[in-house]
Amino acid sequence: MPSAQQSRCSVGVGYGSLDQHFSLLADFPKSVPIAFPFCNYVRSITTPLTCKTMKKAYFLIPIAVMLSACTSTQYDVQVTPSTASLSVMGTPPATLLKTPAGGKVTVPSGDASYTVSASLPGYETGNYTIRPGTSPAAPIRIDLAPLFLKKSFNFDSMPQGAQVMIDGKAVGRTPFTLEVEFARTGAASPWIGKKVEFSLADWQSESVALDSFSAASVSANLSCLRQERVFSVKVVTQDAQPLGASVSIDGKLQGSSPMDIPLVFARPDKTAPWPVYSCSVGIKDEYKEQTFSITRASPDVMTVTLAPVTEMGVKRMSPVVLVKSRGAQLVIDDAERIASVDTRERSGTAADLRQVTAFRRGEHRDPEVNSFTISPDGQSVVYALTEQDGDLIYSNLWQASTDVVSGARQRLTTGTYLDSVPQLPVGEAKQMLVFQSNRGLRDSVDISAIRLMDGRAVGGITQVSREARFNYAPVLLREEWELFFVSMEDHYPQAMPQISYMRTDGSAPTYLNEFGYDLALSPDGRQIYFVRKDSTTGKTQINSIPMEGYPLTQVIAQPAFNNANCSAPAINPEGNLMLFVCDMAQDESGRQNNDIYLLNMGTGKIIPVTSNISDDIAPAWSPVEPGVIYFLSNRGGCYNVWRLRLTDVQ
Repeated sequence: MPSAQQSRCSVGVGYGSLDQHFSLLADFPKSVPIAFPFCNYVRSITTPLTCKTMKKAYFLIPIAVMLSACTSTQYDVQVTPSTASLSVMGTPPATLLKTPAGGKVTVPSGDASYTVSASLPGYETGNYTIRPGTSPAAPIRIDLAPLFLKKSFNFDSMPQGAQVMIDGKAVGRTPFTLEVEFARTGAASPWIGKKVEFSLADWQSESVALDSFSAASVSANLSCLRQERVFSVKVVTQDAQPLGASVSIDGKLQGSSPMDIPLVFARPDKTAPWPVYSCSVGIKDEYKEQTFSITRASPDVMTVTLAPVTEMGVKRMSPVVLVKSRGAQLVIDDAERIASVDTRERSGTAADLRQVTAFRRGEHRDPEVNSFTISPDGQSVVYALTEQDGDLIYSNLWQASTDVVSGARQRLTTGTYLDSVPQLPVGEAKQMLVFQSNRGLRDSVDISAIRLMDGRAVGGITQVSREARFNYAPVLLREEWELFFVSMEDHYPQAMPQISYMRTDGSAPTYLNEFGYDLALSPDGRQIYFVRKDSTTGKTQINSIPMEGYPLTQVIAQPAFNNANCSAPAINPEGNLMLFVCDMAQDESGRQNNDIYLLNMGTGKIIPVTSNISDDIAPAWSPVEPGVIYFLSNRGGCYNVWRLRLTDVQ
């Protein structure tokens, strides 16, 4: 067999000693597969061959040449967490084999560096640089830093049931447990905190900062802003007997005890104080009103013990003339005077005390007797009654029996005028009743008159005085005698009450050169008694002058009475005794009050007639019953006409 012509051929891939050498025969195929071993793996390279001497290829000779030595480096890569993905970057390419703990990276020898990257969602990507010439083939460890952190928290509040918001998102109502996820931008960055807000209707919201270092229990104490409560109010006597008392909250009547009172406590924020309600309970004229505070902390049931009323403030509501900045004015005396519920008399000089009129405090329009007079036969009383209708106050004259409190009464005048201070002279059956009134001019006052016959008003009302002056407080003993009264200049701020008189038809007005008020006359009409302020003590004192005007005498000489206010003189029909009012006495609380006293003008002896903390004023003698007197008092809580009999008139 002839020998084939052969040629030597060398093939290389540029990797130094990895060149392969073999001989080519004339009948070799045009392409020959050559295997190049490279660091534990084989890459097949198809190399085209051309030879001028090759004319024909008779057979294919496979060549697999294995390198006797490896020049690559392998690294074990450990990754935490092990589920992370690995990648290798570098040139020439390295190989990567995944393992349960991470992977194995094989890199060629040389000066090129390689970067191994580990990545996993939720973690910061980790990189490791391999330099084959300098990095030993030691295991590579890559620990990935988490970018998210989950931590479980127990959320609670006081009170429970609060809505919890984390960064504005509702997550539940307390109490509950929740796993909260924190995030950060990188391993070197802090965990981003969260804002937790607790909110509940009628409670002030509270915020808490939450971070990865926070304790596992997160709670908030909420401050209440609104609360509805119902309080039960019970009222009892001092011996624990139930009472149906009026109950008011902040001055508004709620009803009668026992009762449930719903109250709402609300405030704008937790730094503001809670509202306080004022509760008042009492029974007018029977049990003292008691006022107490109801707070949010008050008990559900409150029992109030009331003491019986022993005294009260009562307004006389009497039309009076006062000098003010622009002169004389007709006003209503609405100052309160102390009145005792106990109407008994303890002076020891009086007996048979009883009421003549019987008005009660709290009745319709709160009527008050402001003045009165006794008929000449002692059988009837004519009184002025102040009534009120809203803001309108008026006074009319009425007539009633002096014997029966519950007897019928008759109206003598009508209208919205101020008729008061009635006076009846001792005369015949047809009597002239004089009184003060503003029927002429609303803002002024004059003397008016009406005729009475058999206890009935006959004819119309006559205006007796018709001057620009204020004429008031008439005193008349007999119709044919002079009519005395007090007169005061109008529109004069320094005006003084002047003692005056005129005929009963209004003619011949005369003004004495004496100033005073509370006029009274002796039975013969020759002596005038009046009241004015003492220039030395400043106290009001009773004086007298004859009709001629001279001499002036101070009636009461006792120092104790000279240092007190004395007023309202009333002379008995015999002319030897004088009743008067004095505020010398004091009650247990040191308060002065008006009592009635009796002066024997012959001996100068003074004895008390009344002794009560009530306002006892305006005494008058019975025209026909010796030792019987009438007076005005607010005993029992309302001004009425009272009657008593003196037991000591010496």
